[in-house]
Amino acid sequence: MPDSIPGGGAKPKLGRASVDNNRRPWNGAGYTEFREAQKKMVRAHQAGLVKQTDHEVGEILSSLRNKCVRENTLIVFATDHADHPGGHDMSGKVSFYGTCMRIPLIVSPPGVPGRPSTAASLSSGT
Repeated sequence: MPDSIPGGGAKPKLGRASVDNNRRPWNGAGYTEFREAQKKMVRAHQAGLVKQTDHEVGEILSSLRNKCVRENTLIVFATDHADHPGGHDMSGKVSFYGTCMRIPLIVSPPGVPGRPSTAASLSSGT
């Protein structure tokens, strides 16, 4: 895993609150300091979750194709938030940095050919 985005000291209280919140019993993280090795472990876990989600979405799409209903199916894939996987010395969803705000939204209507759009093209109107 690459190194995390440096905290830069811009919001040290927010970063500390993020770590402290994730130390609570409901989370089970148990770290007292948020070191680079732990940040890499958080990102590796997140990458595993993304890989699993990608696999499951692929299974759904394969099933739709196998049943010959993909062409008649509206597909919407969305999530409510992203997390800070150690960047800016934060964990969880605690701020509006880009790493926490860039979330997937995929809409694939039946019978509408098109190319994928990125967040940049959606936000710029192109």
